[in-house]
Amino acid sequence: VGTVLFAHGVNPVTGQLWVLNTQSINADPLLDSEPEVKGLFSQNRLTLVDLPPVGGPPATAHTFVSLDSGPPAPLGKPYQVSFGSNGAAVIIGALTDNASVLAANGAHLASFTLPEGSIPRGVLFHESAQRLYVLTWGTNLIQVRSTNQPGLPVLATLDLGYDPTSPLRQEGRRIFYDGQNSLLDNLSCESCHGEGLFDHLTWNLSDFPVDDKGALFTQSLKGIEFTKPYHWRGERELGDFNGAFAGVLGGATLVEQEFAAFEEFVFGLQNPANPFEDPRRVLNDRRTLGFESDTHERLSAVHGQ
Repeated sequence: VGTVLFAHGVNPVTGQLWVLNTQSINADPLLDSEPEVKGLFSQNRLTLVDLPPVGGPPATAHTFVSLDSGPPAPLGKPYQVSFGSNGAAVIIGALTDNASVLAANGAHLASFTLPEGSIPRGVLFHESAQRLYVLTWGTNLIQVRSTNQPGLPVLATLDLGYDPTSPLRQEGRRIFYDGQNSLLDNLSCESCHGEGLFDHLTWNLSDFPVDDKGALFTQSLKGIEFTKPYHWRGERELGDFNGAFAGVLGGATLVEQEFAAFEEFVFGLQNPANPFEDPRRVLNDRRTLGFESDTHERLSAVHGQ
């Protein structure tokens, strides 16, 4: 169906399962180094699955709809979908400031653009009200559009209120998610480091013949501020990754002010709190209610220490 899967749902007309996904190009023997995968390491797709009967064999004859070549622009990291009763659906991608409306068979019907830096994260079609709501995380707004007028014009913009994210970190977040700074305007850091984490894949990002790394697992960016030096072999500072904007994404390296914002955002990515930790932060084997198990004798922080 795809390598990394996002929103999915059953089309009310065709009965097909629609799965938004990215297909990672990490196993192609012809794309096995950083210069070769530059800007080509992932595809943005919609997969249409003919669901098998209960108890039947798994479905394998899927239909793949490219979201990289549809007008007016690609949908990078296709993230959310909302269906209408006629089977048409609105899709948004978190890396690109636009949305597309597809017919029940996956054919393109219409598109509209969003303000720069929107980072769209949610879409909802309210059919009876003939309204479409798009959540734009990057601008902290909800855009309301009319679905019964040509071009789906904007009717209102709902402000979500105070955003505690600093302006510098907001700019760094925009850069992290910006698909326009890639070869085909469809990929970003977020493509492999989803939500600042990792894609659970191995990649060969060697730079032959100077540097042969071999296949290595994508690293998480959360909580890395105080773990330098970085990279798989601890040979880099964060500033050394500026070259990846050109070398891996196929875009342009950042200027000093842009990279300062990028660093502010990356260093702000933190791991969640440990749900097993004592509220007093004292090392012991107390557990939060609901986390007990029959393996508790082996789940010992004290023994681990």
